[in-house]
Amino acid sequence: MAYQPGGKLVLTLSGPGATGLTYQGHLGAGPWITNATGTGLLAFTLPVTP
Repeated sequence: MAYQPGGKLVLTLSGPGATGLTYQGHLGAGPWITNATGTGLLAFTLPVTP
């Protein structure tokens, strides 16, 4: 995973066949995905593009 300027996150997958990426948050203690202002990510679903 790598962050690029402009807010782009690049993921490298280890195998073929993925069509989407889903993040559904988490329960309990642990780090959150946040932006520069501390706003936390709740959930998302995105298509995987080559």
